[in-house]
Amino acid sequence: MREHSEYFEPGSEALANIVDVVTGRAREAAAQRPSFGDAAGNLVTTLLRAPFLPVADYLVRHTSGPGAVAVQVTGHAANVVANEIGNLVRIVVDEVVDASRGVARLLSD
Repeated sequence: MREHSEYFEPGSEALANIVDVVTGRAREAAAQRPSFGDAAGNLVTTLLRAPFLPVADYLVRHTSGPGAVAVQVTGHAANVVANEIGNLVRIVVDEVVDASRGVARLLSD
């Protein structure tokens, strides 16, 4: 556990949750509410994947040979791109929210 604790902020709720799960006390782990950035990133990822899913599913079932492999690789690539764009959106939105909170704190002082 100590080897992996460097991934988390010392004393954070996320680290405490990991400790609870690893030590068999998963019921004690606190539920973490997703941030606005998480919600925005998940929405973008889903919207980017949505047009490709039915087409890819149909093509995988009805294609054989090298074409099927190309369809699968393309599907995986589309998933990776959608995930990365969603992660970028999450990071940007969380940074904007954090910055706006900082500005609001400065203005309120």
